[in-house]
Amino acid sequence: MEGKKITNESGVVAVEAIIPNIRPPLPLEPKELYRSLKPANVSAQIREGLRKSPELQEFFKPFKGQIVVEIGPGELLTGYQVVLLSGAKAYIGVEPYDFVDNLKQFLEEAEQATSHYLLSQIARTAVKADALSFLRRLPDKSVSIFASQLESVMQKEYADSVVEEMERVLHPQGALIQYDSNFNLDKNLFERHPVDPELAEKLSLDWRLEKYQPKT
Repeated sequence: MEGKKITNESGVVAVEAIIPNIRPPLPLEPKELYRSLKPANVSAQIREGLRKSPELQEFFKPFKGQIVVEIGPGELLTGYQVVLLSGAKAYIGVEPYDFVDNLKQFLEEAEQATSHYLLSQIARTAVKADALSFLRRLPDKSVSIFASQLESVMQKEYADSVVEEMERVLHPQGALIQYDSNFNLDKNLFERHPVDPELAEKLSLDWRLEKYQPKT
């Protein structure tokens, strides 16, 4: 991946340090196009599964070495923990509401919050932006995306625009991985892989987990 090398000790940094050629901030889209959601801790189930399941680790393998953008994490650290356990290069949490400040503080303290994983931390940050205004800032084919519990939180026209931007920015070796979300990428350009139902049952994953990868 292009850009400045990010060391594991970087901690919370400016988003420009993770993506040096990111475009300047854009105004947020009108809030009537998306609603506030204080997510449940559903990603914690994935986090625990990644610790013990080689099959789930393989499912999340496209995140390895990637800059991963999480859309709508709320103030929860579990999305970062999922990305960390997946071997990603860096994490960006994108949240339009004020509890993004809590997320940023939690990311500051991630060494304590994730010390039991015995993993080196990765560069990380939180950005106050809605999904569409942030994705429009990104270079083509530059990131992977994690979306958890975003079922029906966006107006259709807005969600369609978000999907178009996801298709533009997804890294050729990366993926969109979504959990209880309903983004459907162009099947002519991307391959959809749902998680195996038996694995989902084994890990008590009660919501839909799937990934989209660019076709090669």
